[in-house]
Amino acid sequence: MEKSNQSSGLPHRSATHQRKRGPWRNRFRILGLTVLALVLGSGTALATMLHELQQSIVQHDLTSLVKEAERPTENQAPLDQKAGKPLNILLLGADRADGGTQRSDTTMLMHIAADRSRIDVVSIPRDTLVDIPPCVMGNGDESYPQNDTMFNAAFSTGGTFGGDVAQAAACTLRTVENLTGVYVDGFAVLNFDSFRDVVDTIGGIDMCFNEAIDDAYSGISLDAGCHHLDGTQALGIARARYSIGDGSDIGRISRQHQVVTAIAKKTFGLNVFTDIPTLYGILKDVTSHMDLSQGLGDIQWLGGLAYSLRNVDPDEINFATMPYYPDGARVRPSQNAQLVWDALVNDVPIPEQALATDSGPEIVRSVTPQQLEEFKTNIGSGIAD
Repeated sequence: MEKSNQSSGLPHRSATHQRKRGPWRNRFRILGLTVLALVLGSGTALATMLHELQQSIVQHDLTSLVKEAERPTENQAPLDQKAGKPLNILLLGADRADGGTQRSDTTMLMHIAADRSRIDVVSIPRDTLVDIPPCVMGNGDESYPQNDTMFNAAFSTGGTFGGDVAQAAACTLRTVENLTGVYVDGFAVLNFDSFRDVVDTIGGIDMCFNEAIDDAYSGISLDAGCHHLDGTQALGIARARYSIGDGSDIGRISRQHQVVTAIAKKTFGLNVFTDIPTLYGILKDVTSHMDLSQGLGDIQWLGGLAYSLRNVDPDEINFATMPYYPDGARVRPSQNAQLVWDALVNDVPIPEQALATDSGPEIVRSVTPQQLEEFKTNIGSGIAD
């Protein structure tokens, strides 16, 4: 598929692209939203919970930021019309540097299949060289197009001159569309406090490591072997870079995938479908630290999506890194990257040959279910207070 390289516009979208609309879904929020849907309508206590959760979500209108004239027209469809449509949601892990500068060091493009049987999450390395289109900045002006620029500069470009999270995320969203040819339905910006709190709420996660980890920046110091990690430790593993493995962003992405996989497996294994306090804790932890594009932050609407995901097999939640090749200290999308983008556009599984990317030395060790169960029995596991 040939994509336009002109920075002033978005790539051409086929009718397939125009069908893609709908909600967001963050990997370690799948559990919370699914459970929420199952308990919708269960009484006054739930109504109170929904109201409080809705109040904690910050929504942003992208209309003035992403050139709506170039994008498919949004129909104000009723809730049930989202069924049967594939969704693409941009997930951003972000925080503020000293002085309030917007920055993002984690970007994942999440695809939810139209039949809700599969979720594919593709990470885009922050060091990828891309073309960044003009973006609306905090002062209302439009930035100049930037060619052959590091991908993570898009977020900071949108946040320039006092730009808020919406402007920063919108610039990243347009850059992703320009890079991939995939229409993105919306964004979710999650800060790292939420990641930590969710891990603590589910009682921590269990992970095994091939080598000792000692990272001064995150304060993580672990011997080789299996460990029960709290939220701070899990966040440290996900964010650490230079002191672990080969120090590459690609290696860090691989560890992030493994940490989030551990969170998902732990969460799916908990009996939260009938444990309203735990469910509420997970949802409140996440939504209180999240910014969503307009329309994605309605709790009842998300509940409808969540209900449609209730039968997703955890083994059908797949993580991948954009195929790439090195260019000095940076990376560029390889030819196989187009296979990934085409799979998302056509709502089909990503082909195996597109995922043959070296992620560096394996730090997180694979263990058998029996080995992990023995470890969990020895250390115990429970829900955080």
